[in-house]
Amino acid sequence: MEKENLEQTAQRTEEVRDIIDRMPYRTGRIVAILVTGLCVLLLFFGWLIEYPETVSGPVTITARQAPVRLVANISGKLHLLKNNGDSLHENDIIGFMDNPAKLLDVLEVERFLNENQIEKLVDSHLALEFPETTALGELSSVYFSFRNALEKLEQYRTGKPYEKKRASLISLVNSQMQLSSHNRKQMETKASSLKIAGKNIHRDSLLYGSSTIAELELDRSSISYLGLLESAQAMNKEEASYQLQLNDTRHKLQLLQVEQQGAEQQLRMDVITGYNELSNSFRQWKQRYLFVAPFAGTLENMNFWHENDFLPAGTETFSVLPADNPLLGQVFLPSQGAGKVVIGQKVIIKLDNYPYMEYGSVDGQVHSISMLTNQAEAITRQNNMRTYLVTVDLPNRLSTNYGAILDFRYEIKGIADIVTKRRKLLERLFDNLKYIASKK
Repeated sequence: MEKENLEQTAQRTEEVRDIIDRMPYRTGRIVAILVTGLCVLLLFFGWLIEYPETVSGPVTITARQAPVRLVANISGKLHLLKNNGDSLHENDIIGFMDNPAKLLDVLEVERFLNENQIEKLVDSHLALEFPETTALGELSSVYFSFRNALEKLEQYRTGKPYEKKRASLISLVNSQMQLSSHNRKQMETKASSLKIAGKNIHRDSLLYGSSTIAELELDRSSISYLGLLESAQAMNKEEASYQLQLNDTRHKLQLLQVEQQGAEQQLRMDVITGYNELSNSFRQWKQRYLFVAPFAGTLENMNFWHENDFLPAGTETFSVLPADNPLLGQVFLPSQGAGKVVIGQKVIIKLDNYPYMEYGSVDGQVHSISMLTNQAEAITRQNNMRTYLVTVDLPNRLSTNYGAILDFRYEIKGIADIVTKRRKLLERLFDNLKYIASKK
């Protein structure tokens, strides 16, 4: 009985094992379909998903026109005229350092100088229009020296001293010419009388030879002739003296003309020299005491400044951020693999300030590549790393692939992946398999 039970149990066990070992046809078909579908999906997504070749390097996001930092050139108290974040125009005064000059007076004189260029000043009557009561501090001596030169030129023009001297000399020339003309007329009359007296002597000498007249008559004629001759010689000397005086006066007139030109030229040169010295002094004063916006943009304080804060010389005080400034990326690309990079390739930028998984990446395009490598140990954090300088355009500025628009901050750091070749994931897999096979 027990033997029959054992045989039945063994028979049942073999039947159960056969059932377990044999997979049902329907289940096998389902598994095959699932495996095949999975393989097809893997191949499909392997072909669909891109896994490009990239070359990476650290990147800094900045702008084409860098911000300008304004530094205090002297130690002293700070006076503020603009607030943090204010919009600035070119040459706007942001603030100034404490000094003996009064800012409004300095600006008033500078405005007058700018409105009246040196050519206009030396050819017009503007000396009296310059501000007189001014607190210019260290500029006072140069300013009043310029005003003095300008006033001398003005006095010369209004007083006309050389015109009066010229008029006097011209009057003297006319008088001397009149005297000379009158003397020449007398000389002509005297010459006629002398000629007649000569004829009388000749006639009397003939009559005396024929004993017609006495010797006394001949002597009288001779004495009259000699008197006239002496008078004519005196007139000749007087005429020569008149001519010398006239020539001397004319020479003085010429010298006066030269002297006038020299004096006027010197006065003009004094004004021009004073103007240039004053302009240079104003420029140096502004560089020393004023904080001036070099271009239009936005003001950013480099610290929490307050009125009358004391600043040591060399303190970075303000920064002016340019307006409408295109953004760009500056990539320090390691030399290894840099030969694959060409202009126009896509760049994927992941910024440190904005986590990639949360904000996404910023797209760019290679704009230029340096011809020579550069030492960039501090930037790449690797010793003796030679890098190429790659400039990246950001046509969409800081818009990410997630649709986020990031706020711009100067010198944002990150990593730039330059896409050197667009490849599929499946291609990369087969390339790896071929590489492994070739190694065997």
